[in-house]
Amino acid sequence: MRNKKKEADPWEELAINKSSYYKYLNLGMPKELAEAKAWIEIRAGLAQQGSGKIQVGGQTFTAKDLIDLRGKVLQAQEQNLQFKNRLEALNVAEREARLVDSGELSEVLVSILYPLRQALDALPENLASALNPADPARAESILEQELHNIYDSLCKNLEKDERTKKISY
Repeated sequence: MRNKKKEADPWEELAINKSSYYKYLNLGMPKELAEAKAWIEIRAGLAQQGSGKIQVGGQTFTAKDLIDLRGKVLQAQEQNLQFKNRLEALNVAEREARLVDSGELSEVLVSILYPLRQALDALPENLASALNPADPARAESILEQELHNIYDSLCKNLEKDERTKKISY
């Protein structure tokens, strides 16, 4: 049997841990040993600069700058996630056919509410003589006042409701 000479593992030649080797590869370290050594030296130099500053692409950053940048990145990621969640909620609502086109909804509401309003407005005049044959004008004014009260109450309730604040009356 021949003795095979085992090649040294790259992390041993670089004098780093095996886990660090794979971590560095994920961070962009080249696989070529000479280039990897230079990459590690540059990385070590950045960590040991001692000035508290790092230079990237000709710009100098402090630790505070990097922390601020990380905060901005996290904030942007959170906003992105919120937008994705809202979009997904809209997609689910659309798939479940819970969304209605606003134009279509307006047409349906007008087709229901307009004739109802006309019928209610005609009600006092139509019922006044049947309710009080002796004084139909009084019965009509009482009915008109009650309808006016109902309309006012309805408008006030709609104005209080957050969902209907954007609707004009």
